[in-house]
Amino acid sequence: MSANSSSSDFRVNTYVSGNQEKPDIAIGSLGNFVVTWQSQDQDGDGTGIFARAYNASGRPISSEFQVNTATADDQTDPAVAMTLDNSFVVVWASEQSFGGSGQDVFAQRFDARGQRLGSEFRVNRSTLQDQNNPDVAIDGSGNFVVVYQSDDQDNNTTGRDDDGTGIVGQRFDRSGALIGNEFRINTRTENDQTAPVVAMNAQGDFVVIWVSERQDGSGTGIFGQRYNNIGNPVGIEFQVNTETDGNQLNPSVAIDDNGDFVVAWQSDSRSSDQDGYGIYAQRYSASGNPLGHEFRVNQTTRGDQTTPAVGVDAGGNFTVVWASENQDGDGAGIFGQRFAENGRRLGGEFQVNREEANDQSLPAIAVAPTADYVVAWQDDSLSRNNQDIQARFTASRRTIRGDRFDNTLRGNSGNDRLLGLRGNDLLKGFRGNDILEGGLGDDVLEGGGDNDILLGGANRDTLDGGNGNDRLTGGRGADTFVLRIKPGSTLITDFEDGVDVLGLSAGIEPQHLRIVQEGSNTVVSWKGIELAVLLGIEARTISYPADFVPASRSGKEIRGTNRDDRLDGTGGSDEITGLRGNDVLSGRAGNDLLQGGNGNDRLFGEADADYLEGGEGNDKLDGGKGDDFLVAGNGNDQLTGGPGADIFFLQFKSGTTVIKDFQDGIDLLSLDSNIDPNSLQFQQQGLDTVITSGSQSLAVLKNVLASQITYAPSDFIT
Repeated sequence: MSANSSSSDFRVNTYVSGNQEKPDIAIGSLGNFVVTWQSQDQDGDGTGIFARAYNASGRPISSEFQVNTATADDQTDPAVAMTLDNSFVVVWASEQSFGGSGQDVFAQRFDARGQRLGSEFRVNRSTLQDQNNPDVAIDGSGNFVVVYQSDDQDNNTTGRDDDGTGIVGQRFDRSGALIGNEFRINTRTENDQTAPVVAMNAQGDFVVIWVSERQDGSGTGIFGQRYNNIGNPVGIEFQVNTETDGNQLNPSVAIDDNGDFVVAWQSDSRSSDQDGYGIYAQRYSASGNPLGHEFRVNQTTRGDQTTPAVGVDAGGNFTVVWASENQDGDGAGIFGQRFAENGRRLGGEFQVNREEANDQSLPAIAVAPTADYVVAWQDDSLSRNNQDIQARFTASRRTIRGDRFDNTLRGNSGNDRLLGLRGNDLLKGFRGNDILEGGLGDDVLEGGGDNDILLGGANRDTLDGGNGNDRLTGGRGADTFVLRIKPGSTLITDFEDGVDVLGLSAGIEPQHLRIVQEGSNTVVSWKGIELAVLLGIEARTISYPADFVPASRSGKEIRGTNRDDRLDGTGGSDEITGLRGNDVLSGRAGNDLLQGGNGNDRLFGEADADYLEGGEGNDKLDGGKGDDFLVAGNGNDQLTGGPGADIFFLQFKSGTTVIKDFQDGIDLLSLDSNIDPNSLQFQQQGLDTVITSGSQSLAVLKNVLASQITYAPSDFIT
């Protein structure tokens, strides 16, 4: 699956008689996931709903288990959502009579190991005609919303839609208790509105998307409605598709922590991919404004591309998967495409399924906040004349473990998992979408850049997400959650008033704090800048100074100006930022973070294990003693690791990067995730080695033989 390492295809179902079809999948913050599907003749009476739970390594943590308790007639069309603690809820349509006629929608809650929480329950209040085709989404506190299509429904709680089928929703709290009444979602009621899908972020904001007949002027179109975290509509119903010719069908939607969302669908518009159905998508901001135009997802246009599914990580990067006709050489296959948050393609489209015999169809995808993802699909290549459920997951995370002593653990440019275990540990994620787990002891967790998940564990921990969209869980004990002015969001999942505190970083004056209630959550901001969202906390319980302290570090946070500055560390683990100007930054002792910012800067790590990032401009970076991590940034840069086993980060950039002292067999190179390792070339130019990817130069290694450099663990972090 692109440049990420991943598992092989594996069969999810163990019962292989009859057909296992229509998979859905959900993933938790740490990569645990659950797959659900419908299975023929397994529950003793027609079709039933089954599921299986897995850990982040792809190992089953349960046998396949039956979801539905009532087995009369058919139970079909399952959907699943998972919350931060890996508990999950499954919904489905059931033909069992429940005081009305036709189908009803049912749900069942489960803990992380697949054990039932309470009994299955009916979702829909109105039981006239059919209620079916459900979808479900859940927030960080475990509150969830179910949407479904309902035939000819007319009652006082939903509003009138007696012209065919309409879309209805119902909200529930984490215990499964009703929140309010069921509500009609579509405003336009003429003709049929069908195939609803829903996405909800950790704060509880959600968006519903559906197919509407003859509303866009031609065939079927894709429409949506946004809601806030207390279930009130935000804005009006909106049309997603721009091209209206023909039919737009099978929508899928995903939302990130900021509330930005993306919708994908299949289209047979004559101006689409010119050969049957193609896959299209449209990005939206949290305010509901389109970001750019709708765009074609699939690059291969021969035959039909259908049934898309989309998932998004905490930073807004998204992945779309779909079924493509005759592209893998034998029937339908599953293909995908990754995108950055700005809609830029990350590599080309890729084939998901390894087994190509017969048909692979109806894909589902779930993307974790840290960008790991799992794809499931139905496959008729394994059992003679029957469908099975296959899946595949990414496994690109490096695990670094401590021991029973006090450890300092550091990540690198990739997606790392740092486990402190016992002792009073310092965990530093640096770049990448990292998972930091303190374990026992009084630990300090620093996420660094990108989108991180921090889990304090037991005792008194300090959690600092750093930049990016981060999720912080303190665990047992009195914890400190650091609030800072940064790009990205901070979600605090388990703040306990009177036990935990909020640490204010340098520059945040208490008199400008604002603490407000937004739905079931509390938002803390400073001068209009959001600092954190406290999930499930009432704002009236949070006040200054009772719940706040100054944030403490082993060193200091030192920031320059827009002039030419000289900034020196203190001997602790300092965070030194140059901002604008031609700056000189010196870390001195301690594990320091040095960021040059704009300008032509000089960065000196000096002692210990430092992180140096040049930023914009023509910079010179010198790690000094210790095992350092060096990032050039744009511009013509010179990097010197110094004594120790250093790591040099390679990325697409403007300007040249010259590495002056790369030691083969000691130092390592690290690739940005956007670079395909198979595209690397190592060329000798005089005494130096030039590393390129396609036509782009990545680095010049001074006085190094090209024959000594290979994409292998001896030279690269793989």
